[in-house]
Amino acid sequence: MNIRRRAYPLALLLCLVAPALGRAQTPAEVQATPTRLDLKVGDRERLFLSAYDADGNLLSDAKYTFLVSRTGVVRVERDGTIVALKPGSARIEVRAGSGRASVAVTVAGEAATDSGPPPSLPTGTVLVPTPPVLHLLALETARVTIALQTPDGSGLGQVHVTWTSIDPTIASVNSTGLVVGLQPGSGSVQASGPGGLTITVPVLVAQSDFALDRDRLLLAPEAIDTLRAIVPSQGGRRLTSGLEWRTTDPGIVRVDATGRVQAVAPGTADVIVAGYQLERRARVTVHAPLSRIRFSPPPGEPVRLPIHTTMALSLTFFGPDSAPIPEVPLTWTVLDTAVVGFDPATLTLTARSLGKTELALAVPGFEPFQWAVQVVPTGLALGRTRLRLAPGGRDSLQVSLLDESGRSLGGSGEITFVSDRPDVVVVDAAGGLEAKSVGAATITARAAWGSVSAVRVYVTEEMLLSLRQGSGAGIFQVSTAPGAPLRPLLADSTVNFHPAWSPDRTRIAFSSRRNGDVDVYVMDADGANLRQLTAEPGADLEPAWSPDGGTIAFTSIRGGTNQIYAMNADGTGLRQLTSDTTGNQSPVYSSDGRFIAFVSTRDGNPDLFVMESEGENPRPLTRTPEAESQPRFFLNGDVAYVVQRGNRGDILRLNAGPQGQRIMLQSLRGRITSMALSRDGATLAYVVAPDEKGGTAAASSLLLKGLAPDQPPRPVTLPPGAQPIHPGF
Repeated sequence: MNIRRRAYPLALLLCLVAPALGRAQTPAEVQATPTRLDLKVGDRERLFLSAYDADGNLLSDAKYTFLVSRTGVVRVERDGTIVALKPGSARIEVRAGSGRASVAVTVAGEAATDSGPPPSLPTGTVLVPTPPVLHLLALETARVTIALQTPDGSGLGQVHVTWTSIDPTIASVNSTGLVVGLQPGSGSVQASGPGGLTITVPVLVAQSDFALDRDRLLLAPEAIDTLRAIVPSQGGRRLTSGLEWRTTDPGIVRVDATGRVQAVAPGTADVIVAGYQLERRARVTVHAPLSRIRFSPPPGEPVRLPIHTTMALSLTFFGPDSAPIPEVPLTWTVLDTAVVGFDPATLTLTARSLGKTELALAVPGFEPFQWAVQVVPTGLALGRTRLRLAPGGRDSLQVSLLDESGRSLGGSGEITFVSDRPDVVVVDAAGGLEAKSVGAATITARAAWGSVSAVRVYVTEEMLLSLRQGSGAGIFQVSTAPGAPLRPLLADSTVNFHPAWSPDRTRIAFSSRRNGDVDVYVMDADGANLRQLTAEPGADLEPAWSPDGGTIAFTSIRGGTNQIYAMNADGTGLRQLTSDTTGNQSPVYSSDGRFIAFVSTRDGNPDLFVMESEGENPRPLTRTPEAESQPRFFLNGDVAYVVQRGNRGDILRLNAGPQGQRIMLQSLRGRITSMALSRDGATLAYVVAPDEKGGTAAASSLLLKGLAPDQPPRPVTLPPGAQPIHPGF
């Protein structure tokens, strides 16, 4: 930027100091203070008079005339002093030019004593300057006015004062309060008013340096803007005097004495401001008239923006000849910047937080354009992909909103829920579920912005049963309620047995001979998605789930003797947990998943053992001459198991405490071939085969027994000819 320095002659400096010198000014307003006086005969009180021209400038040489309504009561002298002559009331009108002011006077009978401040100036009255501090450049001028203010805060108007410069090398002041900054530094001027009152006004003079608030303007044809000269070293104070404005091409842009810029025709020109020995300029570009605008996305089209992502808008401007216009002045507004940020330079939206807001655009010559912007999650999750309900059971889905990294944002938005099988499970508007019948249904949650999540809901009975019918053995669901029908899950010509619910009852592990060898399989709770998990030669039996559903332990004869293995629930991660050559089988997990109880013949007789979940530290739970089998954990760590004594079968409970107390749960004639314990430890299910001597049962039967006192066993009704094999809870 070019800087042109000028030497100001003494004559110009005098003009700056006293611009009104030699110019006639006519009073248009008069102020008289006070406006009411209470005097006693013989009192003298001088009025404080001020006169102003039509521009509000204080006139120090105004001539005043006085009209008195009752001349016998008071007299007014030429300097404005009022003399009280006799008791009574009078009104004085003060005139100067076209200005008028009125003072009411009341005179009492006795003369006042001369003590304390004049009665017209209450104690505590002060002089108040405007402005209280003056910031100037060298050679800049500004006027300070003085008013009287009483302790109660009421004003008594501007008054005539005598001015003195305390630091005449820094700033000068004339009799009207016009101050001129002479050189950089800190100085002050002082005003002396009526009653001996004084006030000092600080004057801070900076180097003669200013700037324009912008060095570039972009205008539409006929548009108007204002450039401001500011003083950066004084907090960006606007500079209004001592400046000359001009333009390099008035045919493109015009500028007036206040910096008001008006576009005339398309093109580019400079606006220049000079003053205080400096020159500053701003480049002004006037673009061609706009004919149309092409947007992407179009205004009025909802904008959905995933949280923490960005999106750039695209705008193209065209003139009347369809030629593109490269640049147009735009005003952008975001209603809620906490939701969306916007960078006008790159036209980029940034999604900051979930919510809705509005982006608005103002373009000269067009109605405002608007976009409704919604910041949405990247996705949503229901917390579960599958769950189980008992018939008639209820549950609710909790929706989590996700950001682009899959982190939960909490809360929920506009979500709708739909069930594909309302005859199985119904879902309400809040995600509440109700099981209507046994089966499976998919519940889909869909957000207003398009994100979808689903959960598979299985409605199942409490118990599973392997049931032989003809040459095959199928797997059925069984209700513990009396007389409830069996519901087939896997009923074909193959043999399927040892069914076991997963902890969440949405999957079933079982053994099957469907591929020639006995292997472990898993299927969904409705019998769908059957998958083979083991395939080694040798029978794989008795699958048992870990409480977290991540591991399946099982018995395998793949090495020639029964051993216990474990694998991940998808069949990976196979590992052998026992290796004793005499045989180990029937694994079952404790409720906390820390231990596995099993049956081992390592001491020569089938006894109960327990080991840590990965096979460490095996130890015996029982050492008896009897055959013990089918351990099942209670929630507190006690173990239920079967003892077969010839043709008598007993179900016992072994206390987990140090005493190892045994409690008889059931004793009967016959062989207990299979036993299951409900998860709450309240119900036993067991299969009884007839004893070899022709006992009480002609065929195997399934019985349920509650463990509450005095609850007898109850048989479960089975189809004719069907033989129960293995129950499971």
